[in-house]
Amino acid sequence: MNKADISPNFKFFAHPYASDPADPTEQVIDCGMYPDNHRPRKSSTPPYARIDWSWIEIPIECKLDTVAHDPFGEGAEGTAESQKKVYEQLLSYAELVFKFQQRTFFFMILFLGNDARILRFDRSSVFVTEKFSYRKDGRKLADFLKR
Repeated sequence: MNKADISPNFKFFAHPYASDPADPTEQVIDCGMYPDNHRPRKSSTPPYARIDWSWIEIPIECKLDTVAHDPFGEGAEGTAESQKKVYEQLLSYAELVFKFQQRTFFFMILFLGNDARILRFDRSSVFVTEKFSYRKDGRKLADFLKR
């Protein structure tokens, strides 16, 4: 996404292993979009950067299963528990963004296999888009990131 130059004043970084040293919970989201002038610090696990909850603009979480890991969709039998865990995980990330930043709301992207949802968190609620295939219709995601 950095090479596509969709969001020219921002850069994307993967964070699969490196937590923010300021966060005692040591939670790590999969990816994040940061202002270009506030890139996260390098971690001890190259090529990844440490998550920085103070500067992350758009947190991005990636899940493999489009049904079992979608907390906002109708699940198949036996998926309620996994959907609940993902929802709690997303809420814990939202809590960290609000803890480290003075924001009234923020957006998050949730990838679910070949699908995605855009989430908008404020201090009292979360709004989500319909699930869409970013592979078939990448324009939706690109337009969102461009704006």
